[in-house]
Amino acid sequence: MTEGIAAKDLPAGTLLGVNDWCRTGYGGPCPPGGKHRYFFKLYALDIALQEAVRHTGECALAQAAEKVRQSGVTAEIALLEVTGERIASVIDGEARRWPADLFVIGTHGRSGLSRLLLGSVAEGVVRGASVPVLLVRAE
Repeated sequence: MTEGIAAKDLPAGTLLGVNDWCRTGYGGPCPPGGKHRYFFKLYALDIALQEAVRHTGECALAQAAEKVRQSGVTAEIALLEVTGERIASVIDGEARRWPADLFVIGTHGRSGLSRLLLGSVAEGVVRGASVPVLLVRAE
């Protein structure tokens, strides 16, 4: 909420979300006099966190590519950032664009309730893949 905050005082890149009335700022009911309180949920994504996650992914991919190269195999790597789409579909779309001969994907190997609750990206890729998929279980 930016009421009382000058636009020049907001951090660069600040985006305002809209409320249930499709407006920014407060737009809720006005209760009768007396004590009342409001509860707000504030969602913020730290750009530094995004960069740290991206950097971690890049490092993991570089290490995996180096291990593959040491064994004499050529590999291409890609770090995909997904927002609002099924991860498995994005991965398969990337395989079609390359075109890849084989997809190697790590998996946690979860089963039972944890797999049911968390889902399985690897399983989704295998089920919808247009190319062969090799699953490698994490140690």
